[in-house]
Amino acid sequence: MNKNDLRYLKTEKILEESYIALKKESSKPVKLVDLCNKAMINKTTFYKHYETMDDFVAMIQKKTIKNLLGECKYTGEAFTNTKKTVTELYRVFKEKDEFLNLIFENDFEKMMNVDEKEVLKIYLKDEDTEERKLLVKFAIGGASKILTNFNSPKDIDAAVALLNKLLK
Repeated sequence: MNKNDLRYLKTEKILEESYIALKKESSKPVKLVDLCNKAMINKTTFYKHYETMDDFVAMIQKKTIKNLLGECKYTGEAFTNTKKTVTELYRVFKEKDEFLNLIFENDFEKMMNVDEKEVLKIYLKDEDTEERKLLVKFAIGGASKILTNFNSPKDIDAAVALLNKLLK
């Protein structure tokens, strides 16, 4: 199936919108039959797009995080403009907190794992040394953990200090 085909793209959009609408109606996991009914498609059509419901949900979660990272003005500057980057990431994620809880079903750890994977795609390059890859993973993970327990502006400073210390 051609993923650039207009019918394919329309079905993708309808599936995503239907899923979000169903999540807003109930905190229970969305069942495939309910999603298909809401989107007005049959299961065969769904399975042409995704192997499982879990794959579909994972796609929405990944896309949500990727879009949020795209909204951050300084996402690609964590190691050159660290304070602005961390502050901006925190702001954008806090603004979308309710939507993130909806999409990730209040599974904060899962959200952080998806977030870390998407952030690492921005900063890790194939030509990086293994040591740098480890440092970047450690720094991103550590900064994320500090920010998940954000209680004061000092926590942003702590995340910034960690990133600066590790990656200089």
